[in-house]
Amino acid sequence: MELDADFDTSTLPDVPITFELQLPEDINTDEVVDLFEIMHQEVEGFDEMLLHAVTSINNDQTDTETLQSTTFVETVDVQVQQHHQEPALIQDSEKTSNSRRFKNLDKDTLLETEQNQFSASTKKNTKWGDGVFNAWCSERLASTVDFQTVSVISLNSSLSQFYAEAQPQNITKRALKMPEEQAQEYHKNSLKNVRATINRHLKDIGRSIDIVRDTEFKSANSMLSAKLKFNLRNGLSRPTQHHPTISTPELIKINT
Repeated sequence: MELDADFDTSTLPDVPITFELQLPEDINTDEVVDLFEIMHQEVEGFDEMLLHAVTSINNDQTDTETLQSTTFVETVDVQVQQHHQEPALIQDSEKTSNSRRFKNLDKDTLLETEQNQFSASTKKNTKWGDGVFNAWCSERLASTVDFQTVSVISLNSSLSQFYAEAQPQNITKRALKMPEEQAQEYHKNSLKNVRATINRHLKDIGRSIDIVRDTEFKSANSMLSAKLKFNLRNGLSRPTQHHPTISTPELIKINT
């Protein structure tokens, strides 16, 4: 760009004088000091340029340190936030895991599980006891008992009469093994077993009835107790057959 002849150059701003100093890598401190003294003497305005260079370097270092400090603070802040968030995430994960820890069974499966708590022999025994009671109901009451709907009062009345009148089948065949009077009566354990099977059946079908302990069945249980005492007093109760005692040598043999 060309300037007019009458242009006042004094209005132009001072152009800063810059220089680039390349020093060998193996130069020592004393040599640098000597070089700066020579430049101070030979280069006009060297002091101002050196001061400007040092100030610029300091400003650059300050900006770099500030940026690094800010970055460090931000990093620490993020780590702190993560530290506070991680327990919540862990708790949420644990809640999700805990919520899936257990099975979710339907009513049919629960009922099946409860019904399968008894062995096959126990179920067979329950069926036998219910059959004895219903056989008596069919003969004496002309109907069987619906355990799902029968009332406590009606069941208590029927059981009272059943305990007094219960009698085994095949009396003639039984009389071949025992006195005829005893053959006509159930053993005391058999009658108690019938009561236990009826009680178990009521629980199996979900009735909250206990014919052994509930006070509503006090009269029925009193009849059973009276029946057993009557048979014992009149010689109609057979003694309980116990297994023979195991001898000491046999016990030693079993334990060895």
